[in-house]
Amino acid sequence: MADYTQWTHEALIERVKELEKQMGEYAQSLPKSSPQEPTPTPSESTPESTKPLPPKKRQKKPKETKFTSTRLIALKFAYLGANYNGFEYHLGNTTPLPTVEEEVFKALLKARLVQGKDGRDDLLGWPGDDGAEYSKCGRTDKGVSAFGQVIGVRVRSNRPASIKEDGTYEGEGAPPAWDPILDEVSYVNILNRLLPDDIRILAWCPSPPEGFSARFNCRMRQYKYFFTNPFLPPFPSQSGKASKPITLDIAAMSEAAALYEGEHDFRNLCKVDATKQIDNFKRRIFHSSITEANTAPPNFSPLPLVPMFSPASETGSIEAPKLYTFNLHGTAFLWHQVRHMIAILFLIGQGLEKPSLITSLFDVETVSGKPTYEMADDRPLVLWDCVFPEDELEWIYPSGDLLDPVKSAKVKMDRRRDHYLVDVLWENWHKRKLEETLAGKLLEVTLADVYKRNTCDAIEDSESSGSEGEGKKKNKRKETAVMIMDGTSKPGYKGSYKPVLLRDRNDDVEVINQRYRDKKGEAFWAAKKAKYNDVDTPPVE
Repeated sequence: MADYTQWTHEALIERVKELEKQMGEYAQSLPKSSPQEPTPTPSESTPESTKPLPPKKRQKKPKETKFTSTRLIALKFAYLGANYNGFEYHLGNTTPLPTVEEEVFKALLKARLVQGKDGRDDLLGWPGDDGAEYSKCGRTDKGVSAFGQVIGVRVRSNRPASIKEDGTYEGEGAPPAWDPILDEVSYVNILNRLLPDDIRILAWCPSPPEGFSARFNCRMRQYKYFFTNPFLPPFPSQSGKASKPITLDIAAMSEAAALYEGEHDFRNLCKVDATKQIDNFKRRIFHSSITEANTAPPNFSPLPLVPMFSPASETGSIEAPKLYTFNLHGTAFLWHQVRHMIAILFLIGQGLEKPSLITSLFDVETVSGKPTYEMADDRPLVLWDCVFPEDELEWIYPSGDLLDPVKSAKVKMDRRRDHYLVDVLWENWHKRKLEETLAGKLLEVTLADVYKRNTCDAIEDSESSGSEGEGKKKNKRKETAVMIMDGTSKPGYKGSYKPVLLRDRNDDVEVINQRYRDKKGEAFWAAKKAKYNDVDTPPVE
């Protein structure tokens, strides 16, 4: 390479001219490129890092399918709430777990049973409750299950376009053959194939009344809350025999539960939601009772139950626990109302409160603000059934009497597919039954070992041999604490029990509502109230 540092100015200029001439000759020797894509010179070349990316592939626009015919139907379904963040879905509201409604919406859109916006088959395609004529009977909270939830929705139909939804024929010639049940889309089977195993469509109603609303047409909602008695296992005494288990007074709970019946103001037995601005907390309870639950296996199974505890004759004084239910029937329920009601019953069953506490909580003039107390756990609660006026909804179950397999080969296929519904429920029950049996046997063996080997005496001797003072100090707080039953398997401990009516109280409902209005502004609430036509919020638990 030449050393240009010693060149004169004139020599450098001559060298540049010579190089430009060589570049021109080199460019002329190259094949000519099209005018649209000029050949770049080395000085104009683009570095590799800044070269334009290849054009993106055009995404296919979702195909928007126009439904020839639709119909308004009702669906009855069941779900186990442990894996869900409640029933209701809110667009844009991220939750740690999916909601049941979210899974139902996705199944309806994926199956093209509901017309998605812009042809989308994901949640963003949901046309809205008004667009799908969608309604729900009740909203369950996180962890709560339902065995008789009901929704109404407008879906795609196989009905010929010339036959209207009311059955009238608008066409020329003889109307086409059409059975509104046998020739219809297999709604139950299609949705169950797309839904998670713990959400099952049980039946559908082909002809709900005009203007049907699952919320407003429902006349009664039935809840059940399951709990065991005793709620704690018996502990071994110093003699190695079972001590008396900590039990609930079922008679006192039954007496108190009866006080819930009738129309009462439940503002002290629910959680107040200021965003709803509810000022009427009166609800009517048709039935309220405590009954022993039937723990027999399903009717289709002759398998005997494995007891959680050994018979009393084998272990001295251990009795098998019993399962009970708090049964509640009412028109509608406030937010967390059932869980507050059973929490008070637990306090009464433990002897910490008297049944008269319920009457006092209904007296909102005297008890104007809800006392602070914990509501019961969510897992044992089930929305058992939603009751509608007689003959208003004719439910078609997959293998019901109306589906005669002799009439249609299609129905025969549906009946075979129905086994999938039973199979999934059987697998669910079988898995949990084995877990229950193994856990019960482990508890049974452990308790028998403790009682038979008199381990308590050995523990007592070991403590007295050097760490007696330390052990007593460690357990002193737990021995003096009060256990509070809340529906879980591990009750909470309180240092000392304070009666409900003597506890701190929340602000009055009017104060809570006004504070929210001041924060949001009267115009905001007036517009929201007008949107819902001055009606109460849907029943919630």
